[in-house]
Amino acid sequence: MEIEEFRDFIGKKFSVRVQETQVDLELIHLQEFAPRLVPGLRERPFALLFRGPASPTQIETLPRQVHDLYSTDGKTFSIYLERVVGTGYPGTVYEAVFN
Repeated sequence: MEIEEFRDFIGKKFSVRVQETQVDLELIHLQEFAPRLVPGLRERPFALLFRGPASPTQIETLPRQVHDLYSTDGKTFSIYLERVVGTGYPGTVYEAVFN
């Protein structure tokens, strides 16, 4: 996956299914990192930030693992998501890093 695949999805909703629950996420930010020229590493690393509903405890958040994200236009992305603490954004924020 490359960052270009996600540019049109900023501000768009995705649904994630965990067991019998559906969680809606919104892609809120793309972050590009400095290019690398190290063989075997991604040349253009980037990160995605998704906002989900507010969760008062970590138990109620999505687990750190690969999730299938379903966009409203029918595309599916399998992405490893991890909860981010203290971002300043409302809701629960998840990050996917493509390193």
